[in-house]
Amino acid sequence: MMGPGPATLMGRHLNRRLVIRFIVSSFLLSKTCVGHNVFKLPLHSAVVESQGSFAASDFISLEATEEAMSSTPVQHSRLRGQPGQGYYLVINIGTPPQKLNVLIDTGSSNLAVGAVPHEFLSKYFHMNLSTTLEESGDVVVVPYTQGMWEGKLVHDLVSPAEQPELSSRTYLACITNSSEFFVNGSNWHGILGLGYANIARPNREVTPYFDSLVATWNISNVFSMQLCGSQEDNVTQELSLVGTLVLGGIDSLLFEQPLLYTPITREWYYEVVITDIAVSGVRVDLSCDWYNKDRTIVDSGTTNLRLPQKVFSAVVALIQSKYLGTIEPPADFWEGKKVLCWPRYNTPWFQFPTLSISLIHTSNTTMNLHISPQQYIRRLEREEDSFLEEDCYKFSIVRSDTGAVLGAVVMEGFYVVFDRESKLVGFAKSTCGSWDSTVLEPHVTGPHFYSGDISKCSSSNGNDVNMAMLIGVYALGSVFLLFLLLPAISWLLQAYQRHVSRRHADESTLLPPIQQRR
Repeated sequence: MMGPGPATLMGRHLNRRLVIRFIVSSFLLSKTCVGHNVFKLPLHSAVVESQGSFAASDFISLEATEEAMSSTPVQHSRLRGQPGQGYYLVINIGTPPQKLNVLIDTGSSNLAVGAVPHEFLSKYFHMNLSTTLEESGDVVVVPYTQGMWEGKLVHDLVSPAEQPELSSRTYLACITNSSEFFVNGSNWHGILGLGYANIARPNREVTPYFDSLVATWNISNVFSMQLCGSQEDNVTQELSLVGTLVLGGIDSLLFEQPLLYTPITREWYYEVVITDIAVSGVRVDLSCDWYNKDRTIVDSGTTNLRLPQKVFSAVVALIQSKYLGTIEPPADFWEGKKVLCWPRYNTPWFQFPTLSISLIHTSNTTMNLHISPQQYIRRLEREEDSFLEEDCYKFSIVRSDTGAVLGAVVMEGFYVVFDRESKLVGFAKSTCGSWDSTVLEPHVTGPHFYSGDISKCSSSNGNDVNMAMLIGVYALGSVFLLFLLLPAISWLLQAYQRHVSRRHADESTLLPPIQQRR
């Protein structure tokens, strides 16, 4: 099949950091919610500290029952953002309320905002102007591979700006020092983590914002989001991100059936399990544990679809084999180092294949997310004159050393439900988005019978014996080393007691470094 003319292959490296950390915004035609039923499943106790593998018998049935939601109605909030800089929500903080924009992140759990002037902040939170602020005396430090932020841990009243009545007292980190955290021109002033308390900083005793909201207002422990991707203004031709965040349940106006659920296997990040990946119907054909090396999470704060090294290589090879263009893109395009451009409004989407990701549905069935090339080949904002007559794109499937991540480019094709009450993540076809008629639109299919042993798809399964032996060796070695170092340790502890202050320093082992999440 011949394409509409060769694409312009741009050999230029991108000059800017393409940050696309979360932020959700959408302009709802109506704020009336219809069919606000939460699909609740029988709960079973969760041992949050457990980091081990799971067995097929651990899975709960996904025969959803429709029960009335709490007396508090589902709440909508518009999300906004700039391409490459994430989705943000407008919130009120303190008394009188100060409006600030915060990135929406399902891959972290802290609420943190700038509290001192910064060259990249248009405004910041004035702690001294809030009459309801209570200082804890603690300091939290969150370092990343590149950059960090540090702030005072306080309590104050917080609410979505569009629902000021939903105010709750919650923990807040007031950022007083940072390096390479804020982004010039992004229009956000902080971050709102929607993950579990297990990854909150400095520890799980810091109750995340959504947990406080659920406890204060007795809303269902469910939130959902519709990320619509880049939309072009008809007049200015500028791109912006739009979307919707729904607190307390789901809105049937924002998706098309079926809405299918996959279990959350660990309550820290929203960890799920991939069973297979296919390109235009051709399976990658790797053992399913390869897909979930380290972990697989659903993270609105990650731009790309991130895949373990071996999986990335296999998927890219299949995409290249199914590419129908007359001129092969340069190798650096597939590595995300160069961009690919076509004349405006003439992007040949049909030349690129559809990607399918299979997730666990029940103990013997799976569900498929069918991903359009318009998702994994991400359109860039036009910042230079040379872009005005061209549409340019970046390949948004990238290598990962920290597990698989279903990031924003995947979520933008679906309505995603984070049902924390039932330990499930749901996916359905979104009602927003502009899709080319020559390719399949993103959609969900299933359930499909799975003949293999789903429990073997866990990243830790099959390595338990070796891991136990390794831990034993390390333990014995540590005891011996401790004996040798005991005098030095004693001296260090005494020095620490002389200089310690109420400051919580964090490692980045549980929170993916910023650069790993873009």
